Amino acid sequence: MSVEQNKTVVRRFFEEIINGGNYDVADEIMGAGVESHSFPGLFGPEGVKEIMRAWDSTFANSHFTIHHEIAEGDLVLTHWTFTATHQGEYAGIAPSGKPIKFDGVGLWRVADGKVVEHWTYYDKLDMVQQMGATVGPG
Repeated sequence: MSVEQNKTVVRRFFEEIINGGNYDVADEIMGAGVESHSFPGLFGPEGVKEIMRAWDSTFANSHFTIHHEIAEGDLVLTHWTFTATHQGEYAGIAPSGKPIKFDGVGLWRVADGKVVEHWTYYDKLDMVQQMGATVGPG
């Protein structure tokens, strides 16, 4: 597949699954053994759906905006902004009702039109502080 086709696969993840709430698209664009290094232990389209359901129950009105995409070979790098409202428990933090917004990047490996590997990086400390968590010396 071309790098443009690989970028389209990744864009579908953001636009159709996350922003559109159509989890069944995972069956089309996620490989059977897709490995998410950001969510260890969850594999394949069903694992992706499980992650997305949990994310949606924690964050209302969640939306990803893609700012940049860079692709080379079978890799696609995305820079995005996430916005949402904290409505469910997250990592022991009670729902705050607060808006959150942060940037992150994702690296996706695509083979034969399907995502087969994925990494996501964002500032989790900033995210939980926006939810009202306080972090200090332990």
